[in-house]
Formats: sequence, structure tokens, C-alpha cells
Amino acid sequence: MHKISLLFTPLLTLLVSACSPHPSSGQWHKLTIVESEISMIDVMFDGKAQMYGADQKQIIRRCFWAGQDSKTIALTCVNPDNTDVDIKYQMRILDGQANLLQADQTIASFRKQ
Repeated sequence: MHKISLLFTPLLTLLVSACSPHPSSGQWHKLTIVESEISMIDVMFDGKAQMYGADQKQIIRRCFWAGQDSKTIALTCVNPDNTDVDIKYQMRILDGQANLLQADQTIASFRKQ
């Protein structure tokens, strides 16, 4: 019985740790006053995200995201009224702050709420 628990304990630890959320998951509110129409990003655990406009009520982008590394996600987004054109972003998390990048340029900074 002791040998079985030695075998399954590391396996169970790996399975549980693989299910932990990416640090980008959560609701992010804009910090910087930059000419960006995005004021809030809601990154959901299930690989979806939504970007909101200035009033934080109107969804201006619907996105799917995938982790690139432990601190960065890639977002592929569309406008809700024009789903034919993909818009690409990256979101990098550093010290409790997230930078939203488009074409390797930071367009806004956010803090998790």
C-alpha cells in the first residue's frame, strides 16, 4: 500500500497543479491615461476574455486567449459587430500589473481588481 501512495502522490500533484489558473485570469482595470478605448479586461479561466469600453458596460472586443508562458497570454479578438477581422494582442503580467500590447507596443496598463 505504501508503494502505491508513493506512485500516485506525485501524479496527483501534477494533475492538480496543471489546473491552476493563469495569473492573467481575473478582472483588470486600466491604470494609465492613454488614448486607448479599452478601460477593462475580463480574462476568464475558460480561455475567453472580454474588453470593455469607457463605460465598462459595453463589450468592445470578444476574445479567446492562450498562455504563451507563465506571465504572458496571446489574445485573438473580434469586434462584436464585425467578427470577420481578427485583432491580436498580448497581455504581460509583471508585479501585479498587466501591460496590453499590440504589435509589440504597449497600448494600456491595467491592475487586477
